[in-house]
Parts: sequence; C-alpha cells; structure tokens
Amino acid sequence: MGSQAAQVTFSDRQREVVTYIAHGESAVSIGRRCFLTEYTVKTHLRAARKKLGVGAAAELVHRAYETGLIAEPDRLGRPVAVSGIEQQVLQLMSLGCCYEKIASELGKREGWVRERTRALRQRLDARNRPHLMTRARQAGLLGTRSLPTEHTSTTPGESNVRY
Repeated sequence: MGSQAAQVTFSDRQREVVTYIAHGESAVSIGRRCFLTEYTVKTHLRAARKKLGVGAAAELVHRAYETGLIAEPDRLGRPVAVSGIEQQVLQLMSLGCCYEKIASELGKREGWVRERTRALRQRLDARNRPHLMTRARQAGLLGTRSLPTEHTSTTPGESNVRY
C-alpha cells in the first residue's frame, strides 16, 4: 500500500462523493445534493474504490482517510466505550471484511456480528457502515494518521475508552 497509495489521487467530484458517503449519505441523497443521477454517483464510487484497490464502501472510507484523500473528521466531544471484541469488529470492517468473514475471524456467528454492528452504529450515532468508519475515527477507535491512540485498553473483553 505504501508508495502506491501515496500516488493515488481523486478527482474533485470523487473526493466530494466519498466525503458524503463518509458522512452517511446515500447515493440517492448525494445525487440530489450534487445534481447527479444515482448511477453517476455510483460510478464515481466505483472509480474511487478501484483507485484504492478496495471493495466495500466502509473500507473505501477508511482507506481514503488513511491516505489523506479526504479530510480527517473532527473528534467527538465525548468518550465512547467499546469492548475489545467490538474494537476487532471495527478493525475488520475497516479492512473490507463482510459479516461472514468477521464472524469467521472472531469465531462468532454472523448474527452476532450483525447485532454488534447495530449496537456500535447506535452507540456512535452512525447511519450506515461507511459512516460508522467516520464515527469510529472521530472517537479514536480506529488507527489513524493523526489521532492519538493512548488511553486504550489492550485486555480482551475490557472496555476501551478513548478521550
């Protein structure tokens, strides 16, 4: 990923569309906002995913933040507690893993992963999985280029609280 990712650039429209996706907007709402068809919005997203070599929208958002292709979100003003296994769910999701793959990696059932994702979305007030990546970055729950990682628990099952 190193030097190849540093050479990737987005068009202004791709950056705009990916930023809106990162903030939880749907392709339809982005189309309305930008006077584009839903198909055109999805075309911009496909091109952005291809440039970064990713599949899932959540992975696209995470990678776009990591490579500086979209601006880092502001930090949340409140701490958010997550368990060690919820932290792992977020990390696997940021890598583009589907529910089935996350379940397999963690030795859990797919339904359990879906429930944990719903709980995380509710706790972080996220509209969808790509928005969950943004909210997790804002809370300092995902590895970032610019957010500190101190104040984290490393004991599995123990709550991670980041300020």
